[in-house]
Amino acid sequence: MKKIKLGLLIITILLSGNLFAQEKEKEAQLKLMEEKMKQKQFVEQSKQKEKLEQLKFIQSNWSTNSSNATELSLSKNYEKETNATKNASYIVADGSYKMTLNASGYVKSGKIIITIKLPSGEEYNKIELDNSADLKWAQSISLAKRGIGIPGGGVILNKENKEYEKYIGKWAIEIKAEKVVGYYKFKISSY
Repeated sequence: MKKIKLGLLIITILLSGNLFAQEKEKEAQLKLMEEKMKQKQFVEQSKQKEKLEQLKFIQSNWSTNSSNATELSLSKNYEKETNATKNASYIVADGSYKMTLNASGYVKSGKIIITIKLPSGEEYNKIELDNSADLKWAQSISLAKRGIGIPGGGVILNKENKEYEKYIGKWAIEIKAEKVVGYYKFKISSY
C-alpha cells in the first residue's frame, strides 16, 4: 500500500512539474507574440505618421509655391540581427528658406547610429538608437524670412545671418546598424 501511495505521489509530482513547464512555455510564447505585435504596431504607426507628414509637406509646398522643395526619406526594418551601413547625400538648394530633419525608430537589440554632416563636412548631429528607449526626434531650421516686403508673399533670404551659408549645399548622411534587430526612419527636407 505504501508503494502505491509513493508511486501516486511521484506521478503527481511529475505531472505538476510538466504542467508548470508547459505553463512557462505558454507564457514565453505569449510574451514573444506581444513583442512582435508591438513592433508591427510601431512600424504601422510610423508609416501612418509618414503619410500624414507627406500630406503636410505637399500642402506646405503647394501653399508656398516653392520650386526648391525636396525631401529624402530613408527607412529600414531589420527583422534579424544585421550589420549594415547606408550612406546618402542630400542637397539643400540656394534659395531654400527652411529645412527639417526627423529621425525615429526602435531597437530590440544592437544599435543604429545616424550621423548627419553639414556641406562643409563638419558633423552636425549624431543620433544613436538602442534598446533603452524608442526615439522620435525632429528639428526645423529657418534659413530665410518669408513674405516681408514682397507683393505676393515671396521669399527674402536671410543671408545677413552667417549661419545661412553653412546649410546650403550637399549634406552627408550615414546610417550604421550594428548587430541590430529593430527599425529606423530618417527624413530630411527643404523648401
